[in-house]
Amino acid sequence: MESGDNKYNRKALNKGELAGNTQGNEVLLKASGISKTFLTSEGEIKILRGIDLEIRMGEMTSIVGASGAGKSTLLYLLSGLDHPTDGTVSYGPENLSSMSEKKLARFRNINIGFIFQFHYLLSEFSALENVMMPLLISGKSKKQASELAYNILEKVDLKERVSHRPGKLSGGEQQRVAVARALVTNPRIVFADEPSGNLDERTADNLHELMAEINKSTGVTFLIATHNQRLANMAEKTYELSSGQLHLQ
Repeated sequence: MESGDNKYNRKALNKGELAGNTQGNEVLLKASGISKTFLTSEGEIKILRGIDLEIRMGEMTSIVGASGAGKSTLLYLLSGLDHPTDGTVSYGPENLSSMSEKKLARFRNINIGFIFQFHYLLSEFSALENVMMPLLISGKSKKQASELAYNILEKVDLKERVSHRPGKLSGGEQQRVAVARALVTNPRIVFADEPSGNLDERTADNLHELMAEINKSTGVTFLIATHNQRLANMAEKTYELSSGQLHLQ
């Protein structure tokens, strides 16, 4: 059983607290004709085929599809963790393909948060220290990073667990730490790749509610790849990825 009956701190999530994230019609992310081909010993495997996609500020968008359809690959391309074989990914005037690796890493650190199926928390550090990491990488002082990390952990109802290491947290608490880590730099968009894939149904539903509440109350943009239809249904738009292409449901 998690603290607070698995509930997050709704009152702490105030609209506009995550700077620069306001809802509107502005296009935040645009993918144009992106394809991804992998070379194997058996030849080329084309995973994605000429995908076009626009994500607007403040939207919560989901992508569903069979295992192996390329959902994770697509999120990696859109977030700059990987490069498309063809096509472009742009954030306003910023074209990811034209950036050096150093500039791209800096861009991701400032603008993008990522939640994975596995939390990837560092086992030797506390929840607070794990959430501080992106801030320290971006150049914040230890004091600044600690204050900001504590504030975001409080917002996801983990104030009483900040000093605990991952091994002392439940699965749902670990994922909420991962959510806090993704949000702590005030990103323009959060990518979530099967964020509740390792959780039981009840804990997964509470994580879904947390992400939906953050989206609605702060305007943070979310793009979520999931097999969970309940989570997909919370989104304003849902796409299905099949045969390397996106189809709006």
